[in-house]
Amino acid sequence: MADTDRRRWIIVAGLFVAIVILFGGFLNFGVFFEPLRISFSWSHAQTSSLLTALVLSLTIASPLVGLLLERVEAQTSMLIGALLAIASYLIASQAHSYGVMLAAFIIMGVALAMSTLVPAQVIIANWFEEHLRGTAFGIAAAGTAFGGFVMVLLADGALRSFGWRGAYLASVVPVVLIVIPVILLIIRSRPPQGAVEAASGGELPGLEIGEGFRSAAFWLIMAAYACYGFAVGLPVAHVIPFFIKIGLTPHEAAMLIVWYEAVGTGASLLMGLFSDRLGGKFVLSLCFVMMAVSFWALMGASSPALRILFVILFGFSVASPTGLLALLLAQTLGLKSFSFFSGAGQFVLFFGLSFAPFIGGWLVDVTHGYRDAFGLCALLALIGAAVSLAVAAPKAGAVALLAGAEGAGASAR
Repeated sequence: MADTDRRRWIIVAGLFVAIVILFGGFLNFGVFFEPLRISFSWSHAQTSSLLTALVLSLTIASPLVGLLLERVEAQTSMLIGALLAIASYLIASQAHSYGVMLAAFIIMGVALAMSTLVPAQVIIANWFEEHLRGTAFGIAAAGTAFGGFVMVLLADGALRSFGWRGAYLASVVPVVLIVIPVILLIIRSRPPQGAVEAASGGELPGLEIGEGFRSAAFWLIMAAYACYGFAVGLPVAHVIPFFIKIGLTPHEAAMLIVWYEAVGTGASLLMGLFSDRLGGKFVLSLCFVMMAVSFWALMGASSPALRILFVILFGFSVASPTGLLALLLAQTLGLKSFSFFSGAGQFVLFFGLSFAPFIGGWLVDVTHGYRDAFGLCALLALIGAAVSLAVAAPKAGAVALLAGAEGAGASAR
């Protein structure tokens, strides 16, 4: 038991490292935005469409990966995803046209689906009991924020030293030297079979896929995923250009992203701990409210004080919902079909995120400003808070099944 307990936390640490490097390579798009736009003479909307294409491919691939994980080991999926990430960076570094760059971003979307949040959430659900699951999800989710911190910083330094082509080429190095060894040596999908049987005591608790579709809780959680995806996706592409427009240097703008991602790393850990004690939906709603207020502060970011407020509030809300939404799925719908429900959640999240950069770029081009784009994000964050509070576990038959979830750190098939 002690060996299993120690090993599962080592696996969570491995997932954190993989997510930092792989997901961070997606979150640093804002650093590349202006260099790509200027180099190819693209509009804001066309440049934003690269991120839209990446997230659309991630969106489509996520539920398919959820189904795939019912048949193959999660570490196999993560290894394939890491190899695809390497290929995408190499293609991007050599691109001389929109079509080739678009292909690189589409491949990266598939790579992220296979190697980051969906397999990580399934692995955590397999290894952890309900009373520890929020903390474990929080640690994994912190990887998305810390990835933004580290990879934005590294991308900014590489871009200033080598240009955007060299920066994409340099992105291959941590995947080869760190991520692939971590996947091969540390990551495992589930505990040894004997431990699984001892922990589960039989059939996994929770709803079948069809039962989930018929529940109001499923659709409310999917609405929360959509609000989160759009409200986070737009700033990924447009916060750095906005800061540059109001007078900051590109380096100063990138450093603000670094700081809110640093705040987000600690916030994800803290919110994960709180969710194990207070309940996932209450902590999730609080994150959405903080996000809405952060966009109000962003619209006045010419003031240094409001920039600091934005960094703190957006930092607390940018990564935490990733783990909290997964926790809410497990608490409400159970583990029986968790891999599919997790993939469906990522599909909806990234569907919202995929259109956010393009819609944001279109609003900027039409209005010649960022106020309407950020105001829309604030509104969606408030809607996300409301639907999160409305989530309740299905009553018909699910309560009895979910009552056995405590202590069921078994495989989510």
